[in-house]
Amino acid sequence: MSEKLYIVVDERLPIPQQGIQAAHALSAWALAHPGEHAHWAEVDNSLVILKAPIQTISAITWELNDQGKSWVVFREPFYKYRITAVALTPGHDLPMLKTLPLALKDPT
Repeated sequence: MSEKLYIVVDERLPIPQQGIQAAHALSAWALAHPGEHAHWAEVDNSLVILKAPIQTISAITWELNDQGKSWVVFREPFYKYRITAVALTPGHDLPMLKTLPLALKDPT
């Protein structure tokens, strides 16, 4: 199981927005889970930002529900409140994350 904090952003977002939406998701997760945030900040403090199609982000949240793990989505008002990122509480076991590319990278 990973103690890393994973954030998955919508791959359709421009690169600068990927970082901004990831920061929003991290902030929302920290507010929703202050104890887990404190533990993560003390124990690991590693952050991984990936990108995926929105359908994959939905599949991730379903899988986390099946595992009984918590997560927080961020809905961006500028984008008509659509989901732009999800923060995954550390301690999950999601092999599908290994298949996702890093965000904030120019594909060329």
